[in-house]
Formats: sequence, structure tokens, C-alpha cells
Amino acid sequence: YFCAAFFFLFFSSPKKRGKKKGTSSLSLLCWNGDILFMNSDLPFCFFFSPLMGSYLIHAATMKTALLLSCLVGLVSCTNRTVNWYVSIESNATVNQWNADAVKQNKQVFSQLQLAWGPGMLETGSLAGWDNETAVHEWLNIYKPLGVPIVGVVVNMVNGTTMHTMYKDPTGYGKQLVTIGKKYGFAGFNFDYEPQHPRDHDAKAYADFLKTVNDILVAEGFTLSVWVASWSEALKKFGVLAESGIQYLQDMSTYGGWPMVDERDYVDEYVREIRDATGSAAQAGVGMGPYHTEYWTEENTRKFISHAVSKGVTNIDIFRLLMDGSNNWPAPFWYTVLGDFITGKI
Repeated sequence: YFCAAFFFLFFSSPKKRGKKKGTSSLSLLCWNGDILFMNSDLPFCFFFSPLMGSYLIHAATMKTALLLSCLVGLVSCTNRTVNWYVSIESNATVNQWNADAVKQNKQVFSQLQLAWGPGMLETGSLAGWDNETAVHEWLNIYKPLGVPIVGVVVNMVNGTTMHTMYKDPTGYGKQLVTIGKKYGFAGFNFDYEPQHPRDHDAKAYADFLKTVNDILVAEGFTLSVWVASWSEALKKFGVLAESGIQYLQDMSTYGGWPMVDERDYVDEYVREIRDATGSAAQAGVGMGPYHTEYWTEENTRKFISHAVSKGVTNIDIFRLLMDGSNNWPAPFWYTVLGDFITGKI
């Protein structure tokens, strides 16, 4: 949008195009179904949008709005991020191969979300993080890369167990602060996927997140959580976003559905977060390169472009795995994500 707006601002003036005085200038801008028509001799321009209807707007006001959109666009490009979920493997060679992939494509790695089994027990215990020797075996591989590291500390499917953790969010948040300072983490990630039994209480989860997040933010840490449409506790996106966490990371767009459904889902997801918070900043869109039969360079680019048009600035990748067999993602992902980061998409 901001590139099109800049073009319109620069070329809509007859003086800029070498027109003689008194000669009318007609400008027509069409972008994503929106139409803007301006005549240099008229004080008003006509704007039509399939979503917002049609309006007559004062030309000077419209040019000011377009100029602001240029500035907003430039800022949004610098704030784009790609977060990657990476499992710590028992095979140290695979961990090194994963780290090598990060090093070779560092421009598209904004954050590494490292999932280590003993550090995300189904019981909710954080005792595994007391084993500093075991942690440093893999942390020493990833830390030198210079990419912010986030610890995945919740990987839970049992709703009953998760609700027991809600009883002391303050104590839990303080434990995370201690862990974060010990290992130099940038923040933490929760992968709560309630299935056995299912959880229907999004408000309770949001309240827990808010308390934990407030404690973390006060100490300089971030918190992000995975969400999805298939869980009542995870699909109240607006409610969860109001907790103030840095990102919701949506698992429902990993791939596999007809592309039109994937895009429509992004629209609704972003709309709910924007309605609740006034911004799409927390709307992280998940993508799954492991769906190798689904994602191509072309549809990956088109899908990300659509997400960007809705205000999305964060893409969350599940997952990086360079094990000599799966090798996710395919090389084209680095190119497309690089274009996303730099604002070419």
C-alpha cells in the first residue's frame, strides 16, 4: 500500500509530470479492489472500497492520509519478524545441522523457540531447567548464533493439569524469570493444546497469561503462545490478546486447506485481535513447511502477501528440522521469508 501511495503522491501533480499550467491531471489508483480517482482541477477526490463503500474526500486530506500511509508502511517493514520453533534433538549432529541452517540464513531468523523435552514436562514442572549441564549441551550450539532464544516451557495436552497451574501464576512467572536470567533467554513460549480432556475456558487461560506476562515484561522478557481454531480455550483470539502477550501464534494456517479457506481464516483471526486491541501487532500467523506437498514458492508468497495486506507483521514457522531426511524448510522458504522481512512482500 505505501509503495502505491508514494507513486500516487508523486505522479498526481501536473508539475511533476511536466504538464503546462491549466492542464488537467487525472489520476486513478487501483489497489486490492480499492479505487481512488483524482482530477487536479477538482478539490475533491472519489474513493471506493468494496468493504467501506464510496466517499468524496477533500483532495488535500487524501494526500495527507496517503503520505501518512507511506510512513506507516516504512515503519511496519522494519518491525517484521519470523519466529522459528526448533525441537532439541537427542542427536547432537542434527542440532548442529539446524544451527548451521540458522547461520546460513540468519536474516530470516528473528527468534528461535527452542523446545527441550525435560524443560516442558506434561506435569507442568520446571525442574528440568535445574540441570545446567544438560541445558548447556544444546544451548552452547545455538547461543553463539546471536539470534534471540525463547524457551518453550509449556507443551501440554491435559487441560486438567494446566488448570492446576492457574492456582499460582505469580509463582510460576517468578520461576520463569529465574530461568530466563540463568540462561540468557529473551522470553518464553507456551504450546498448550488441550485435548485430553478438552478445555473450554479461554478467560481462565487469558487471566493466567496476563499475570505471568506482567511479571516477565517487568524483567525484560517476552511471552508468546500458540493458538488454534479447534480449541475453545485457544480460539478466543481477542480474549487471549487482551492479556498483553507479545504474540499469538496461530497453528490453524500450517497448510493443507484450500488456499481460499486459509486466507479467509487469516482475515477472521486478524479481525478478532484488531477488534479487541485496536491493532494487528499480536497476530502471528503460523506456517508449516513440513507440509511439503502443499506449499510451493508461489502459494507461499501469495499467502504471506495476503497476510501482510491484513496488517500481519509476524510469521511463525513450525518447524526447522535439518536431519538429512525431512530437511524442513525447503530452500525457497528462505527467499520468500527474506522478501517478507525486507518489505518486498
